[in-house]
Amino acid sequence: MRQLKGKPKKESWKDKKERKQAMQEAREQVTTVVLPTLVVLVLLIVLFVYVATRPGAIDTGPVMVAFEAGESNRGAAEISALLR
Repeated sequence: MRQLKGKPKKESWKDKKERKQAMQEAREQVTTVVLPTLVVLVLLIVLFVYVATRPGAIDTGPVMVAFEAGESNRGAAEISALLR
């Protein structure tokens, strides 16, 4: 019997087997390619945020000096002067 136009062809056992094998390969690629790539991207973002916000990178400038100049904070001013 001939196949009519526009009607989808019935999937044979061979096509079904190939489709299942392709799906299995796709699942394996998720664990071997996609997940490690995502882990590397997350680590790079965390490293960037850490480097950008570490205490040595923040410029305190005149704010710290003005704060240290207060009477009630004389001890902290002496300690920070020793640490410089």
